Amino acid sequence: MNGNSIQRIIIDPAANGVILKAGENTKVFILEPGTRSRAVHDLLKEVANAMGDGLEVNVQVSDPGGREAAISSRSPRTKLKENDVSDEYSVPVKTLQGWRRLGTGPAYEKIGSSIYYDRTVLDEFFRKHRIMTTGEA
Repeated sequence: MNGNSIQRIIIDPAANGVILKAGENTKVFILEPGTRSRAVHDLLKEVANAMGDGLEVNVQVSDPGGREAAISSRSPRTKLKENDVSDEYSVPVKTLQGWRRLGTGPAYEKIGSSIYYDRTVLDEFFRKHRIMTTGEA
């Protein structure tokens, strides 16, 4: 965040959850048994994103009672190798290689023998290829 602008972040309690207000954005996080760790994790990530501007974030949430699995994540990297793309976007490495060979996939960068994909390019590529179903056969 630059020194000239301050973004207000408000977290208000709600029935079975909390409401996060950051600037013009409002999100509700439901805190129910079995999903509390995930909700708290997502809430903290949203707060970190609202603070933004190069802030590196490592969020770890665990249930001291051991009833819910621990959840951990880091700030997303902007450049991903093909194995990272495969893990995060569920696209097989062979498919990525085929797209590169055919010139039909998302843009990539090659440095030496390493292939890198930009996260924003991947997100845009998948948005462009979204198919809305009508429910008709």
